[in-house]
Amino acid sequence: MNAISSTAASLPISLMSDPTQAPASQQPEALAKQFESLFVSMLVKEMRQSSGSEGGLFPGDSSDTYGGMFDMFMGQHIAEAGGIGLAESIREAVLKQGSYGR
Repeated sequence: MNAISSTAASLPISLMSDPTQAPASQQPEALAKQFESLFVSMLVKEMRQSSGSEGGLFPGDSSDTYGGMFDMFMGQHIAEAGGIGLAESIREAVLKQGSYGR
């Protein structure tokens, strides 16, 4: 399983739901926030994995499972708490193009 499909498989239902079911005024915002959450999760994963193999944050056989859950929830939390500015930039770009929903 590649990194993208394993990440998508671990996403909670709220992130995997169809964002087109949201009200039209919230669709670009919902998509941008979901993207930012996934992007931040992947950043956290790379930072955690680069910290070294001498025990790391979650030592032991189950470290990949706990580490993956940590990455996912930290990404969600950071995105919900205001994020890193990526969601706002994406939302503005989509609205500026006026091509959303076509």
